[in-house]
Amino acid sequence: RLVVEGRLEDLHHGDLIETSGRLSLPQGPSNPGERDHRAALLDRRITAEIRTKRSADGVTRLEEGWRGSLFGRLAAARGWGTRAFQEALPHDEAGLAAALLLGETTALDRDEWQSYVRTGTVHVLAISGQHLVVLAAFAWLLLRAGGVRRRRGAWIVMLVMIGYALLTGARPSAVRAAVMVCTLCGGIVLRRPALPANAFALAWLIVILLNPADPFTPGCQLSFLSVFSLIWGVGRWLAPKEPTPLEKLIDATRSPAERILRSVARFVGFAFAVSFVIGIANAPLILAWQNLVSPAGLVLGPPLLLLTSIALIAGFMMLFASAIGAWAALPFAFVVNQSLAACASLVHATERVPGMWVHAPGPATWWLVGFHLLLAAVILLNGRARQKCGLGLLLWALLGMLPSFDRPAEPELRVAFLAVGHGGCVVIETPDSRVLMYDAGASNGPDHVRRVVAPYLWSRGIARIDELFLSHADLDHFNGVPELLARFPVGQVPLTPTFAERDTPGVAAALAALDRKGIGRRVAIAGDRFSAGEVSIDVLHPPEAGPAGAENARSLVLLLHHGERRILLTGDLEGAGQDEAMKRPIPPVDVMLAPHHGA
Repeated sequence: RLVVEGRLEDLHHGDLIETSGRLSLPQGPSNPGERDHRAALLDRRITAEIRTKRSADGVTRLEEGWRGSLFGRLAAARGWGTRAFQEALPHDEAGLAAALLLGETTALDRDEWQSYVRTGTVHVLAISGQHLVVLAAFAWLLLRAGGVRRRRGAWIVMLVMIGYALLTGARPSAVRAAVMVCTLCGGIVLRRPALPANAFALAWLIVILLNPADPFTPGCQLSFLSVFSLIWGVGRWLAPKEPTPLEKLIDATRSPAERILRSVARFVGFAFAVSFVIGIANAPLILAWQNLVSPAGLVLGPPLLLLTSIALIAGFMMLFASAIGAWAALPFAFVVNQSLAACASLVHATERVPGMWVHAPGPATWWLVGFHLLLAAVILLNGRARQKCGLGLLLWALLGMLPSFDRPAEPELRVAFLAVGHGGCVVIETPDSRVLMYDAGASNGPDHVRRVVAPYLWSRGIARIDELFLSHADLDHFNGVPELLARFPVGQVPLTPTFAERDTPGVAAALAALDRKGIGRRVAIAGDRFSAGEVSIDVLHPPEAGPAGAENARSLVLLLHHGERRILLTGDLEGAGQDEAMKRPIPPVDVMLAPHHGA
């Protein structure tokens, strides 16, 4: 795997390159709960990484080989399509269009992508079965309108499905949809019925055949679970019933406008019912993989499905028209732009509504297995058996809402020094189940909260931080505060006397995040003592004023006591501050956090 800190131009799959960089084995997780990057790469048969720093100058193409490679030509087509969107659409909508139509998520800003993740609507962007079904239906209608016979049209739709699945990277959800659509088309060609169960099973076998590790990924699991719920659940529960003679007579007395309005109302109700059923079925799995519950997805699903389907069809028409000339693509570009802008507006507006998305610890594996077994029984069974399983599913869901059984009460003090790179984060769990934290920052940016801190806390079953101590106003010790507050409620934040006086954008952002959440702040000075059950915390530094010099000299120094054990936390203490702190009598300690990262 080659990682380049710069932009690569005109390189595609199949080219022969020479590169100069740092070769390394992929690292495994450094903290409990952290994603196993090494295992994820091994699932893709990648066993080493090479990284070129600062620019793409360390990569030179020796021989062009993409023209003789199918995947090389597909990669070139994706690059051409991405550039066409960038030239015809505003920046934000161009990134959305590239993700929606071509699977190029790298063209989308990370913050924009996270908005769709938080609102539970990322499936409308990530290439999934929805995209292929919409494309297949559009292609079928065009072919039929053009007079193409059914069997010949079925062959064309099969080729389109296979080509589009390959173009977008052959993700499990796309492969699943392509196989099921091709099975349906094969039934048309052979003039035989295509059974949904056979198509579903064949898709599962082909996904496993292409990559046996794919069934253990969230996208694959959610895709098959959604289709299972849709075909055997929604398909039976919401199937339209044959109207009675009386209902037919009443309907005949209605005006055409009334009949149209009633049909639209039934369609909208059906769409939201489908969104609700699939959302409930997927919710535990999303909570397990992403530690996220998104009621927003139930509300946004139908309107976003409509808007993205319009954008998908118009986007393909735009790409085809671009081959003629930029002027021919303008009408379609306008439709794509308006559709995706409306999507973004809906997502951002819903994201700001309190309670529309919350982070929480994931359920235990045994609970997940039980939930999905009961869900399958509710979907597949009938009569009283279904009612009994439905009641069992409700009770099982209530059981899952109780406090996690994975976090036993421990009559001890647990202190975890998390590996966040150049920075600091210490998690303190007291015997009375309170959770304290000392610093939350890293020099490589606030993303360490998403990658390291939050997964560790969730792996411990922690859903709240009672006290967040910030040692001083250097970014690598507090820049994760806004991200932390987005995931966990925090009780109170002790600061040093000069923290809020530091006139920097980082400090302003952290304080603004605390104010938005209504979290109280207090100043901690030498001589203060905090208590958390059997644990006491003495503040050894800084004094109410001084010492002069850099912010490091005024770092918050804490001495934790629990029984006969003592732990000393020092922040970036150095210089005059270190000299002043050393003047105070400090008893022997069992563990010390080396000041200023050991400097």
